[in-house]
Amino acid sequence: MTLDAIRFPAIAFSPGDSFLVVHELPSIGTPLSFKRGYFSALQLYDSAGALWRVIRAEPEIPLSSLDRLLNRRISIRLQLGPPERPDVRTVANQLCALVDADPDDLYPPGIKARLLSAPSPADLIRAITDAG
Repeated sequence: MTLDAIRFPAIAFSPGDSFLVVHELPSIGTPLSFKRGYFSALQLYDSAGALWRVIRAEPEIPLSSLDRLLNRRISIRLQLGPPERPDVRTVANQLCALVDADPDDLYPPGIKARLLSAPSPADLIRAITDAG
């Protein structure tokens, strides 16, 4: 599948980590995000309801020791697998699990109710965007 097939905005989420709305494919990361597996587990749920899983993530150039030591921002290349079509509720439940697991209270109060009541992928994205 080509990147043209992804309908942005989309929700980028990595199980066990976090989620956010993106308007393009992520292209910047850090050595620490690679080490922790953020990009290897990254998924994008787009406005049309397609779920795209990252099947390969790599820095665009080899990392230096200094890149690792300073945890510098680096350009990354992601390869996506074929789209899947989970229902909105399934994705909303995954996002709610990330809210529950967040030790820093990153997400605003009431976000879970908004996620679970979203009837469409676009409404799910809007719930996140409106929550700030």
